[in-house]
Amino acid sequence: MKILVLISLGIVVFVLLVLNHEFLLPGDQAGTVDGWLGFSGGLLGGYLAFISAYYIYRKQRHDTVRPILIIDEANNLSGNMLHVIHRDLNVDAIQQTGTKQVPIRIRNIGLGAALDIECDGSSKYKLFYSLPDGYGNEVHESFVLIGIASGKDEVRDLLVELPTLVEHAEPNIEFTLAYNGAYGQRYTVTAQVLIESTERITSEFWIRTIKRT
Repeated sequence: MKILVLISLGIVVFVLLVLNHEFLLPGDQAGTVDGWLGFSGGLLGGYLAFISAYYIYRKQRHDTVRPILIIDEANNLSGNMLHVIHRDLNVDAIQQTGTKQVPIRIRNIGLGAALDIECDGSSKYKLFYSLPDGYGNEVHESFVLIGIASGKDEVRDLLVELPTLVEHAEPNIEFTLAYNGAYGQRYTVTAQVLIESTERITSEFWIRTIKRT
């Protein structure tokens, strides 16, 4: 990319020199102004065609290994639990009671591996692990996955607060995961969890992917 920028600057400087050659390069010149302008136009047109072909090639290369994550309901609990908390709340506000385990499946249906999976900065809700620190306390770490290969999935259990049991809890939870492709392209997937508004731990729930970029 830096090479393309340097080439572009070189062409721009060359064209400016041609346009001002009577002032910058006085005396006898090889060729006329019209001739040099025609040459510059052909050079610039060829360069623009090269840039267009390069970007088309680059996009096609990315598309052939693009990962595509979708999030839906898993059939069984995995035992790998994630706390769900609104982004405006402190992580210490994580509830230990009044929650329901919602198994989700993060599937990669794309052609390449999804790498460095984490909660996006724009995510309305954040996902955290609670881990013992060895001193009788718990520490909270943000959800991170090294990657998911093409055709594979990962199952996690969301600890979702039930709206009628926890103050300020919502029946509609949205979270966004960000991940990288093999060539460093950044993608996101947004999922929605709908919780039935009842006081029962057996409340029904629904999970769906609502947006991908």
